[in-house]
Amino acid sequence: MTPVLAVTKCDGVEKSQPNLVELHQFAGHHNLKAMAISEEQFMLSNESTRILFMSGARRFTFNDLVLFMNGPLLQDKRKWLISAADANNILAPMLRRKPAYDFGTGPVVILDPGHGGEDTGAKGRHKTVEKRSSLDIAKSVLRQLRSTGMQVRLTRERDRAVELDARSEYAKTHGGDIFVSIHLNSSPNHLAQGIETYALPARGFSSTSGGTVIDVKCPGNAFDPHNSLLAYFIHKEMLQSTQATDRGIRRARWKVLRDAPCPAVLVECGFLSNASEETKLGKKHYRDRIAGGIANGILTYVGHMSEKSPDP
Repeated sequence: MTPVLAVTKCDGVEKSQPNLVELHQFAGHHNLKAMAISEEQFMLSNESTRILFMSGARRFTFNDLVLFMNGPLLQDKRKWLISAADANNILAPMLRRKPAYDFGTGPVVILDPGHGGEDTGAKGRHKTVEKRSSLDIAKSVLRQLRSTGMQVRLTRERDRAVELDARSEYAKTHGGDIFVSIHLNSSPNHLAQGIETYALPARGFSSTSGGTVIDVKCPGNAFDPHNSLLAYFIHKEMLQSTQATDRGIRRARWKVLRDAPCPAVLVECGFLSNASEETKLGKKHYRDRIAGGIANGILTYVGHMSEKSPDP
């Protein structure tokens, strides 16, 4: 279950129309072909990439992976437009336009198991509890990353309460370069299932689920391109390792993302409110597969930032 959506530090005012980028021009800068394939759909593509947009929608697919932009695809006569924030901070990083970041002597990864102590988080019908499963997954990620020599820390190593402020502060105090908050989901719709990965919305945009448009730059917005890229690699690897339903890379102003001092994402590893998914999440080998996806995503992100990184 995702933590409470708090916006105390980033409350703002309604923002006017954001700067827009015309997709034909964007395609020209990134060696892509641009083509309207219907009155409602627009595609960017080359030999290795296929990006499909829907008019009026924030949802799009990147090589069949589901993502949500900050703003919708817009049409103005024959022009197809997206926000500059989405062009620069979501699409460009995935198309090899690397944002600069200095890992120093090596990246420090902060893993944040959700909830703890009296805050149990979500509970399944068969008594699977989020706070325990998130900690187990985090410890598995830690073991896998440390086996590669990477520096990894946990915001909690046992069943105890940790305030939201303290989680971001822990990352800052320990020089975090990557922050991953690990959660399990729940919904009144017991049919809902699959994996979601969250990154911070850009300034001037609402969360994927809607709500207030915030026109204040949060600390985590300093890493917008990295947030998107980290979410992309982790989400992709989690889906490959679990074969779970793809519910998309989404946008939300969770406090741990807003106040993060480094690139940060929040992963929802599955729905405890769904009977079949709870059964999977209750099994150690499946949680280890989730952890493997998170670990591989982090390693791929770090590798991508090196000169010899492969294409996404």
